[in-house]
Amino acid sequence: MTATMSGAEKINLGNIPAELTERPSWVLWRECRRNGKPTKVPYSCNGRKAKSNDPSTWDTLPTVLRSFEAGEYSGIGWMFSANGGLVGIDLDGCRNPDSGEISDWAASWIERFSTYTEISPSRTGVKLWCKGSNPKDSGGKKSLAEAPVSDKSPGVEIYDQGRYFAVTGWRLDGTPTTIEARQSVIDEFVAEYWPKPKANGSPCHDRPRRLDLIECCWKYVAKMPDAVSGQGGHNATFQAACVCFEFGLTDGEALEIMRRFNAMKTGDEPWTVKELQHKLNDAREKVTASGSFGSKTTQQSNGVAVDLSRIIQADDGDDDEPEPSQEIEFPAECIDQMPVMMRQTYDYAHANAIKWQPVLALAGTISLFGAVYGQRARDNYSTRTNLYVVNVAPAGAGKEAVRKAAKSLLLASGLDDVLGPERIGSSAGLVSMLADYPVRLVMLDEIGRFLKTIASGGKSPHLREIITVLMSIYSSSDTIWKGDAYADSRRNKIIDQPHCCLFATTTPRTLFDGLTHESLTDGFVSRLLVVQSGDYGTRHTPAGVEPPPSVVEHLRAWGDATKDPNKNLSELHPTARLIEKTPEAHERHEAYSDAVHARHGQESEIAAAIWARAPEKVGKLALIHACADAASPADAKIGIEAENWAIRLVNYATRLILQAATNNIASSGYEEDKLKLWRAIEDGMTMSKLTRKSQWLRAGLRAEILTDLQDAGAIVREDVGTAGRPKQVIRKRRATIA
Repeated sequence: MTATMSGAEKINLGNIPAELTERPSWVLWRECRRNGKPTKVPYSCNGRKAKSNDPSTWDTLPTVLRSFEAGEYSGIGWMFSANGGLVGIDLDGCRNPDSGEISDWAASWIERFSTYTEISPSRTGVKLWCKGSNPKDSGGKKSLAEAPVSDKSPGVEIYDQGRYFAVTGWRLDGTPTTIEARQSVIDEFVAEYWPKPKANGSPCHDRPRRLDLIECCWKYVAKMPDAVSGQGGHNATFQAACVCFEFGLTDGEALEIMRRFNAMKTGDEPWTVKELQHKLNDAREKVTASGSFGSKTTQQSNGVAVDLSRIIQADDGDDDEPEPSQEIEFPAECIDQMPVMMRQTYDYAHANAIKWQPVLALAGTISLFGAVYGQRARDNYSTRTNLYVVNVAPAGAGKEAVRKAAKSLLLASGLDDVLGPERIGSSAGLVSMLADYPVRLVMLDEIGRFLKTIASGGKSPHLREIITVLMSIYSSSDTIWKGDAYADSRRNKIIDQPHCCLFATTTPRTLFDGLTHESLTDGFVSRLLVVQSGDYGTRHTPAGVEPPPSVVEHLRAWGDATKDPNKNLSELHPTARLIEKTPEAHERHEAYSDAVHARHGQESEIAAAIWARAPEKVGKLALIHACADAASPADAKIGIEAENWAIRLVNYATRLILQAATNNIASSGYEEDKLKLWRAIEDGMTMSKLTRKSQWLRAGLRAEILTDLQDAGAIVREDVGTAGRPKQVIRKRRATIA
């Protein structure tokens, strides 16, 4: 079977059946990338994310087409809804995009269904629509061991609600133009790929109450988040495994539940049985070890009390700390799930960038919006939106794009007073800047050099004073801040609600070399939100677009109060708008704060200090998300999506800095010298060159450390013949000292 179509046609509207076009179930979609893989994110016509369980975020086909024709989206899609009477079947990786040839296994199903079938946007698969319903507790995604005919692996999916299909109208040649009733074939399809577990030999055979418990567990697990590898999938799968043991299932019962979870939730790269078993083993140990944990949430399942308090909160900061060599992966969903105004700002920066750095752009966008909401928004804890964001990226990686975007947007919005200096020379200068105008966005380059200079002992004491002031004003954003007392009272500064947002960039080595035990425990580093861009960015041709009018209008609406020239007088105390949390978001924040607080007594001094301000930073980020997602200041409310977005980002940033501390902070003088010497060693370096690079060490101590490293298997010393005397060279045998 082959299929052809015109590559020039993006959507062939004439082929789409009336059963689809007449329903208001249409959305837009934009292609994004998560960990290098494309994914289709659904959007409403108002620019916000569409939701599969909220028909108010869907629209009619004509309305969606008008938004699509504006050119901001990749395509259109159709949402399946409960009791809608239609089932969607996706046959992935079955079509050769060049020849149009269809794999035999897929051709067989296409012939049996004999219903409206169209080619997918990637041209590597087909989608079928038919009338019927998806059998209870089956379906989802499943990878197949069929021979691939494209760069996409073969697989099948089936949905009748909670998902959408991208629609092309590229009907497959030889298939009907109408959607047909095919319930019997749907049942055969499900039985083929999602067979029911055999009851023979099961310890719960002929025990209805036991089967009910297993089914109750599956219903709970089926509602848990997707578990795609590289997108928080490890944690999500582990949490699902914990649920199985919280319900009291046996090992065999838990494995069967996890097999079903694996088929439905893990996308194109499901976990192997060995990986599932490993996660189950870890989950059993955790649940068993924490058996005396106090329960906040208990569900009754056929008379059996099930404590869910330990597993309903995913990724709350209670994982083991990363190993020194383990890569801390940025949570890509924090970019995909940005609120609408931040997304438009992000896209604006992208359009004008020469080198594109997504993580850096997100960091700068957060700082911009955090500054504009200064003195204008607070949550129930009186948290404000002032953040110190540091982006770590290689030199020449394209740091200017988001800076320029932020400047342009502030100027276009009439908020140029918010734009602060690009260098802080002294604490007095910092105080004067905020005394002149208390709401500021300060964008600094190479903050790592700043920290490294401070770490070098008695050098530049005035820089230490800058750190002291930055820490003090960070915690005074909701009250009055008083500066140093001088004999000349005119020099005494009083600033009402100082609101300074930092957006700082630095190279990895410069920042991490500047970390000291003191800086990690005195509270300054714990106030930083550190994110990392791992490469040199993607080359891009600037489009020269103007600031988006909707963003300019949004910034003006929030920034109006900052134009009051009298608001910094101590007798005037501007009142920030209270942005309330929904009950669900409040409960989530409290649970997260409790989990972080519980760590303190079990952590090292450094780890406890770094985690200490995590809940506060979550509050700031959730508040920024809520304000940037609201149609107007009066509509802003912190929901569970904002809270979860903030938690993911803060957990990532906290673990990143903890890993840096693990790799860069020594616990003793000898260990510090050992770490410095290790960094100085280049693979294949001669002994004479190393001696020159480590002149701070006594010869005897250097020899002792090298012997230590060699005995530990970290290095090997070799004699290399030359025209003259042999030279000793040092070769590293691994990437880290540990």
